[in-house]
Amino acid sequence: MESLCYFKLIRLKSYCMNQEHIKVFTGSPIFVRRLQKILEENNISSLSKSDKIVGYEISNHIDELYILNVDLAKAKKIIDDFEQEINL
Repeated sequence: MESLCYFKLIRLKSYCMNQEHIKVFTGSPIFVRRLQKILEENNISSLSKSDKIVGYEISNHIDELYILNVDLAKAKKIIDDFEQEINL
């Protein structure tokens, strides 16, 4: 029963995140953290999601960066400039 409740909670969190946040960047953890810092300096909150499996140190070294849907217009130019800077 406990695992079923945990599973439903995870699904609910995922659903809420998908409704409010949008993925704006995928890349190495270093680039994701750097862009996250730049967005933070411009008062745009963000969330990063890692593909790392906790406790196993298994990773493809690809992270994702999400921002609130309402901040997308404000962040677009910053993200475009960042991608040009790193030549993506």
